[in-house]
Amino acid sequence: MSRDQDRIDHSFPADATDQEDRSGREVVEGERQRFRWLDLLRTPGGEGEQQRLRSHVVTAGKILSPKGPIHAFVAQNPLQGLEHLPFDRAVREAQRLLKGQGYLSNEAFRRIYAIGRITRDDLVRALEDQAPHLVNRPPIEVRGRRLEVRDVCLAQLLHGIDPLPHGTLRWQASHAKATVRFRQDLPPETRAYLLDRARQETQQQGQQNLEAHAVSTLWDAVLATFGLAGQVPVEELEARAEEALLHRVLRVARDGAMALPRADLVRSAREALERDLGWIGQEETLGDFCERITGAPVPGVVNDQMIRWCAAFLDEGLAGWPMPDRERGLYDAWRTLAERDLTFMFMGVRNFAQKIRQLPPDPEGTVILILRTMGIPEEHWAGYLTLHLGDLPGWAGMVKWRETHPDYEMQERFPINLTQYLAVRLFYEVELIAALCRSEWGIEGTIPALHRYFQAHPEEYFARSEVAAGDLPDALASGVVRTAKGTIALNWDVFTDPAFGDMRSARGLSRSDQWCRFAEMLYVYRQGEGQGHDTVHTICHEAWPLFQLAQLLGLSAEDIRSFGEVEVKALLTLLNDLPPAAHGPIWLQAYETHYREQLLSLLSQNGKPEARGESGPAAQVIFCLDAREEGIRRHLEAQKDAYETIGTAGFFSLPMIFRPLSDGIEKESCPIVIKPRHTVVEVVRLGQVTRDREREHRTEWKEALRGIYHRLETNFATAYFLIDLLGVPFGIATASRTLLPRKWRALTGALRNWLIRPVRTSLLLEGHPEGEAREELPPSDELRQEGSHLRHDAAQLAQVRALGFSLEEQADLVEGQLRMIGLTQHFARLILFCGHGSTTENNPYAAAYHCGACGGNRGGPNGRAFAAMANHAAVRALLRRRGMDIPNDTYVVGAEHDTASDRFTYYDTEEIPSTYREEFRQLTYDLSHAASLHAQERCRRLPLAPEDPPPEQALRHVQSRTLDWAQVYPEWGHATCALMLIGRRELTRGVFLDRRAYLQSYDPDQDPDGAILEEIMTAFIPFVRGISLDYYFSYVDSGIIGVFGAGTKTIHNVVGLIGVMQGAGSDLKSGLPSQGVAPLHEPMRVQIIIESSPAKVAPIVERHAVLGNLFKNQWAHLITWDPETREFLAYLPDGTWENLHKAHRS
Repeated sequence: MSRDQDRIDHSFPADATDQEDRSGREVVEGERQRFRWLDLLRTPGGEGEQQRLRSHVVTAGKILSPKGPIHAFVAQNPLQGLEHLPFDRAVREAQRLLKGQGYLSNEAFRRIYAIGRITRDDLVRALEDQAPHLVNRPPIEVRGRRLEVRDVCLAQLLHGIDPLPHGTLRWQASHAKATVRFRQDLPPETRAYLLDRARQETQQQGQQNLEAHAVSTLWDAVLATFGLAGQVPVEELEARAEEALLHRVLRVARDGAMALPRADLVRSAREALERDLGWIGQEETLGDFCERITGAPVPGVVNDQMIRWCAAFLDEGLAGWPMPDRERGLYDAWRTLAERDLTFMFMGVRNFAQKIRQLPPDPEGTVILILRTMGIPEEHWAGYLTLHLGDLPGWAGMVKWRETHPDYEMQERFPINLTQYLAVRLFYEVELIAALCRSEWGIEGTIPALHRYFQAHPEEYFARSEVAAGDLPDALASGVVRTAKGTIALNWDVFTDPAFGDMRSARGLSRSDQWCRFAEMLYVYRQGEGQGHDTVHTICHEAWPLFQLAQLLGLSAEDIRSFGEVEVKALLTLLNDLPPAAHGPIWLQAYETHYREQLLSLLSQNGKPEARGESGPAAQVIFCLDAREEGIRRHLEAQKDAYETIGTAGFFSLPMIFRPLSDGIEKESCPIVIKPRHTVVEVVRLGQVTRDREREHRTEWKEALRGIYHRLETNFATAYFLIDLLGVPFGIATASRTLLPRKWRALTGALRNWLIRPVRTSLLLEGHPEGEAREELPPSDELRQEGSHLRHDAAQLAQVRALGFSLEEQADLVEGQLRMIGLTQHFARLILFCGHGSTTENNPYAAAYHCGACGGNRGGPNGRAFAAMANHAAVRALLRRRGMDIPNDTYVVGAEHDTASDRFTYYDTEEIPSTYREEFRQLTYDLSHAASLHAQERCRRLPLAPEDPPPEQALRHVQSRTLDWAQVYPEWGHATCALMLIGRRELTRGVFLDRRAYLQSYDPDQDPDGAILEEIMTAFIPFVRGISLDYYFSYVDSGIIGVFGAGTKTIHNVVGLIGVMQGAGSDLKSGLPSQGVAPLHEPMRVQIIIESSPAKVAPIVERHAVLGNLFKNQWAHLITWDPETREFLAYLPDGTWENLHKAHRS
């Protein structure tokens, strides 16, 4: 029965004795359960049991991907807890536990095949790798023709040959005309071949309709193969079988199944009961079990309650009325508030306030208590808790992130952990199950109680299980309804209708007898009695697949008639051994292989890198390795051959906490796996003290007014009048912002600069001299209280608190970064370290477009700080003593590239010496022109962008998109990412990689021992893997019910300033929205190409488990590009290497 069937409030008459017994059982069982709770409370788990529980929670939490608040969004693998498993196995495990999809649908892959992104050869190679047990089977001989196994498998992959669903045979024959027409997707050459065969046969018969003749004779031949020739037309078989079935089940409904081997039914039901109860904790929770056999949405109700409580507790400023007592933690705050929560009454929970008060004071004790109460064996606790965390992986993942970041401000104030989350969740589950079991059967809501009841009523369990399995004929499904509570029930009137004859003997059955009689009806149906039913099954599940396969293989009726039983069985076995669920890995490998072949062919034609000349380049620009920077680098290099671009992680190996002057909010500007220890503060420059005081004063007024407005807006008494007072100006602002975004931004920007005049700033980088103790930085408001004079006097500020980096640390950072990218000589006079960020309006996912290497923040401050360090005379002196000589005439500038608007921002330009002004002007001009060309390139893929615009128009267009608050496609982010290349720029210079490549600069000639390569691989490959897999899973599972993707922005609802839900309540969506990935992204695992030898790369992979799991389990693909032989070698899961070079010679 479908769960979407209309819910019907239906009560069934029962005799007085039945009702009296049931009410008596309810009283007795209710008292028994209450005393059971009290007994368990008197014997709480000891410290050892609580410690074991904590271990179980840690194990259960491994399935979760900890995702932080959306304002610090960083892409990561949603299945990172399963990376110890091979990719396909992990995907299937995630589908089981999290209900998320790990592959594109077969139909989507077939569309990709149709446009040429996958070829037949790609599929053949993927089949040989993924299914050697199939393709190695011997071919099938048919009238001198060899049917290759791979051709059968390809037909199954490309077209999908499935059995006919129940009840569709008549429609296929009568309406779709499938027995007289070829398949619509039949290849033209195959169609022509079969028609030619039919034409040869009809020369003697005078047949005119060749297609009808070819298909109908083929269908007759297939039926004859199964001994079904000459029987009733197929369009009548189903109707007759259904009619015969109806008579049988109605006879059983009236008289019972007198000849039924009742012992077989009881034995079958009890075996199923033992099996299903044994799966609790492994495959399903007790709530899932109860939902399956009763239809009551226990897990759904539990989820609804957890969404409500988590949204309230985790709120970071959106709620007008914050949840009380959050500082005590989720568990204690919930206990205080839930005692007065009347929703328990509507859920049928009795004495909820008393039960909550009697719970143990600690969440560990509550979890243990509830698991004991339900009867979950301790060996299944970890699995049971895993299933619960998997029901809402988004919210649970947020809780896990908070737990693993104890120094996060909101976690320090309002602590929460997975054990607290599970304690609340399990309480709802156990109480809902208790209410359900009491209502349905008058028993406790525990595994032992359910076991005893269904051991005594095996027929009811058999019937309920069959209803849950679905696929019931209409004659039986019509008697199953849903009550107003959502539970399944029997509408016995359907089977006792007078139209079916004298059914009086069946009308007086009790509720229990109705289930027993219904089980007998189901058992008769499942036994498949009657020749008509068996015939229909044979046609749908054997004849129909063979009929479809014969068309696709170009087999005529004569070919089919020559088949023996062995050949037919071999073909059907092949189809069954390659079911649709097994197609995903084959399609994905073929997809990735096609891209890899094109890529390696393109790279191999670019020639061998040439050594740098004696003279340095005109300018060197260091960009983030981000794939979005590939295009701007390519266009800049096209402006002038003397320009050199370099790629590395956009935090420039400078882990720091950055405190901007504008808001004083500290941001960790480095990868999320690094915990920075140094703070860099933006301060005003000398001579700006007066203006800074004015700015602070006006900023304070602005914040005060904003606070007053927020209070008025969230106060129920004033909110109504506020709308009337401000409706007109807000309406004008909204219309201007929507219709004239550029002019509105210009006007508001000018007004803001007039009211709060900007000041010139610099960065405080130097901390205490070596050996001096460091103190914690005071908060930003204390900085203001210290006075403005402290901000421009670094020496005096250093006496107050620790700040920035020592000179030795600065020298270490500069040296490490320059050696990593191979920039140790041939320095240009002008070097630009360019971070990146992105500007969008009204976009909760704004952080997802910033620099991931900077923790979802803008990378400009890192470039600015690095430039200041590299220009420091004392730092350069230290570097010279270490053997790295940065010439005195080299000057470094910090900058930021806005990947959405293609604008560049340059920092501290007033400090650039006059002798560099002309070179800097030329470089900025060329960067601006490159940005215009880059914008023109981007417009070809941006929705609603002008077609083939001039560069200047394209630049204006992409900039206008960043100002439009209704724009859902401000930029594509990392969509289309598919490649990371670690090597010299000369390998890819001039190659059009279409913004799909992460380019990390690395010079193998300067790294004889592989130490630099090891640092790059361990630091940056996992980072790129996280982005690639987040985009992959967000694409393949991006529907409304998707788990890994966030679905469409159309129904997104920002909750608590921490994330988005779909509609008014859903799981917290941890992935990317569909507008950020579809339709542009091509979901595939990233190819990692390293310019190095296997002898240097393999030991690094073996030494680091994260890399070993990544490549051996095929979460990413590793390829080396040997600097000497120029051969491409692919790393295989068994640790060996496959030579790919021969296929890619130029």
